Amino acid sequence: MGEEIEPYDPPAGDKTYSWPDARTRALMMWDIAELSFRLELCLFDDMLSLLHPNDLKLRGGSKIERLRMICNIWDSDSFIPTTASSLTSPEWLQRVDRVTAFYELVSTWPRASEIVSPPPAQFDGGEEEFVAWEKTVWRAYARTYGDYELREAPVPLQYPYNEDVVMS
Repeated sequence: MGEEIEPYDPPAGDKTYSWPDARTRALMMWDIAELSFRLELCLFDDMLSLLHPNDLKLRGGSKIERLRMICNIWDSDSFIPTTASSLTSPEWLQRVDRVTAFYELVSTWPRASEIVSPPPAQFDGGEEEFVAWEKTVWRAYARTYGDYELREAPVPLQYPYNEDVVMS
């Protein structure tokens, strides 16, 4: 966003420390935001399962199956981000599978199925058709989250760099 963080002024004038460069700071901020989104999503899904114990769509699988469903949103077996998620890719074709996985989770939540419809078998209408459907998925997520948490839903940030950087 163009914001600069003030240089670090270590106590007692320690000159061996240097503030991370802008790229590193951007990656650190993305990593924190991405982890926050993932954690909030898991916690919210778990809370809904506890609040609606008789809802078969929410309780139909084990906690492990729910976590797998959630991790599938970023095409991973792990909760920890290691690369950019296609969920926020600027290229719509790269988002299709991830948004569909997100839909599969959100559509199991109470009242969400009233807001979002299943994806078309194929997006023959191209990007415009996909983006219109994608908006309904995000709207269902945000609305359901807001109804329960009484605050805005956390959203993932777009990865700050285009190249595939593997994080360690």
